[in-house]
Amino acid sequence: MIVGKHLQLRTIDNKTKTYLTNYQPVTPVMYILPKIHKNLQNPPGCPMVALTDSILNPLSIFLDKLLTPYTRVTKSFILDTGDFLGKIRNMSNIPCDSLLCTLDVNSLYTSITHDMGIEVVSLTLSEANVDKDSQELCIDFLNLVLRENFFMFEDDFLMQTCGTAMGSNMAPAYANLYMDRFEQDFIYSNPIFQQYALTCYRCIDYIFCIWQGDQTSLLEFYNTINNVISELSFTLVHHKDEVSFLDTKIVNDINDCGKGPSPEKGRQSYPIIEKEGNLLDLYPRHSPPKEIEP
Repeated sequence: MIVGKHLQLRTIDNKTKTYLTNYQPVTPVMYILPKIHKNLQNPPGCPMVALTDSILNPLSIFLDKLLTPYTRVTKSFILDTGDFLGKIRNMSNIPCDSLLCTLDVNSLYTSITHDMGIEVVSLTLSEANVDKDSQELCIDFLNLVLRENFFMFEDDFLMQTCGTAMGSNMAPAYANLYMDRFEQDFIYSNPIFQQYALTCYRCIDYIFCIWQGDQTSLLEFYNTINNVISELSFTLVHHKDEVSFLDTKIVNDINDCGKGPSPEKGRQSYPIIEKEGNLLDLYPRHSPPKEIEP
């Protein structure tokens, strides 16, 4: 019905209508993917939905194509490990007493309420001056993919009432736009962040930050952003020497400390170097990083 509506409105053509319509869909199935990068011995489970060839999958792919370009121009966006390393590799003048931090959003995909997520996408399209017909098309399809997402788990048919399914093609772009709006509203405008954050990069729900303040200021900032939206919570990891981020280990090279003062802070500084991640060696050689969950 929604696809037919937009064919009549001429926001899509017959070829697109044919692609978006699946007359022989496969029932989506939920399964659990072990997150071995978190814990090798007792990995937590990540709920995934196999949506390939399902009735909503063409719409999800279509939405991914529409929304992804807007994620690439967000302030903290990083595409992958290579993009991240390219951005930090030449950083210098890092104060010796800086903290390396990561913030991980807990269950982001399933925590975004439908109303809030759709509002964020609508605002993004409006700010990008997308024409009204295309905006309506995107929001109609988004409502369908989010609110009509059903799947089978064991012998039960279930409907997802909050968030987007991990396994949906449009989920990364959707979550990226949501987090960009969260950053604009609650992170970049935060006076503590403005004072102490030297740099900040994000890959969907995973944030890397260099913090020039002490642990007290970091925890104050963390507690603030962790309590602004009830559905959203973060896990904070911080350490002076090194942290793991994506599949890398980021290290403050203490051997080079003292080669020159920071021109802004007047403190000695040293470069950041990166090491390849290793599932068997996720932790620093000295003391383990501090992990804080709400």
